[in-house]
Order: sequence, then structure tokens, then C-alpha cells
Amino acid sequence: MYTLAFIFTLLFATVSFAGTHQVVFNSNCPTSYLQIPGHGNYKPGTYTFNGDVSAAIASAGPSCSVDGNNCASVEFTLNSAGTSTGDITLIPPHKSTSQVNFHMTPGGSGASCNDQNCGKDNAFYQPTDYSAQRYESSPDSGIVINFTC
Repeated sequence: MYTLAFIFTLLFATVSFAGTHQVVFNSNCPTSYLQIPGHGNYKPGTYTFNGDVSAAIASAGPSCSVDGNNCASVEFTLNSAGTSTGDITLIPPHKSTSQVNFHMTPGGSGASCNDQNCGKDNAFYQPTDYSAQRYESSPDSGIVINFTC
């Protein structure tokens, strides 16, 4: 009897700590991709995920690959039990071909980049440009991403 109660308690605790994360992906560009490992590939829209979203990438521009090559990209992780993070990457083979901005929710930390010269406080140009990274501590963090061509 106690074993069954313990199993239900563990199951409830596991479900209770899984955050709900909303991803809003807006783009008017000819090619637009949202790639979320373990979940699939998506087009622009609003999506809700129960549990963590790790190593996701959104890309848009005139002619992007599904991996974001030849376009600006927003990389992000939404973590229920820790800090979520997002950034704009222009590390080659990524490059600025559209205007892009994002903000984390609910706190609002974000960045924008309108061209290849938006600066390392707004975008990664090399893997050590950490000042471009934005953070959110809510267990139900989300992200709003906008691309304009």
C-alpha cells in the first residue's frame, strides 16, 4: 500500500515540476524554420510545450536552410528547473539577411539585430560573445521571436 502511494507521489511531483513553455515565432520571410530537437520542425506560429525545450533554433530570411545557414538565427533553451536563455547568432555560416528581435517571457529580457553590424551586445559573432546572451529565471519561461524581411 505504501509503495503505491509513494509511486503516485513521485509521479505527481514529476508532473508538477515540469514547466509549460510558450514559443511565439513570427516571420514574414520566404523561408522560416523553427527546429526543436525531440519535438520536430515548425513554421511560424505559437506553440506550447510541457517540459523543457533544449537547443532550439529559429531562423528566417530569403533563403535559409533548416539549420539556419545563410540567415540570422535565434538559439534558445527553456528550462523548467533553472535558467532559460536565448541569443541571436551571426556566427558563420549564419549571417544577417533580415531584421530579428526576441524577448524572453515573462521578464522581457531580449535583443535585436537589424543588420550584420548590430554589435556583440546583441548578437554572437564568435562563440565567446556572451554579452549577447539573455536570461529568464521563471520555471514557465517562454520566448517571442520576430523576423522581418
